[in-house]
Amino acid sequence: MKKLMFLAIVALMVSCGNDAQQKVEEARKARANASFESSVIASWKMAHKLAAYGYENGSAFALTEAADILVGIPMNAETIKLDEAGAQNPDQRVKETKPALSIDQLVADAMEMSGNNPSIAERVEEIKRRQAQAADLAYARGAVGGAYVVSGTVYASSYQVYACEFEGGEMAHIAVVGDGDSDLDIIIMDANKKIVASDESYDLDCEVMFMPEETGVYYMKVVNNDDICNNFTLATN
Repeated sequence: MKKLMFLAIVALMVSCGNDAQQKVEEARKARANASFESSVIASWKMAHKLAAYGYENGSAFALTEAADILVGIPMNAETIKLDEAGAQNPDQRVKETKPALSIDQLVADAMEMSGNNPSIAERVEEIKRRQAQAADLAYARGAVGGAYVVSGTVYASSYQVYACEFEGGEMAHIAVVGDGDSDLDIIIMDANKKIVASDESYDLDCEVMFMPEETGVYYMKVVNNDDICNNFTLATN
């Protein structure tokens, strides 16, 4: 997995010019400086950055590499459940909701963006072959059954709470990436709604790590502190 990601980054640097090289170097440095991160979250964040670059700069290759990274993340077959949602602020500014990153959407957009370029088409077929084999991958410890990725919209000055079962005695890692319009916090609570971890710093994104004492359900509360709704994606290991 690490070898494939390194080769993808090198190829992107060659094909996308100086701006792409700078973006990839920033991602690599962030990855190197965050050696404590679980491989699942680090990979997901890398895919998110490559996809954002691809859409912003019309790079079909960046989209395929983001899809390729997502293929290597063993995902949970179940859908994470929304446990509680805060009230909608009637005075909030609203905007269009965007879906979470998906492999199928990334490769479809890459094909359209490239005008069905043969090289991109070949890469897409390779990704689809790997995707078909991904069900055999062992899941990463953290959430029971494998990693979760879910997207939602949290209203202005409000919150959303997701319930997820985590493995006891295994490091749990949760990251939230927002759309950049407001400060988001993440608060983790146990079954008794006691806070066990949080990231309440003033930042557009947030993430926490904690060690569950026993296997059980924990609650992940995403808080929006500003006057505009935020389209976010939450990922677990």
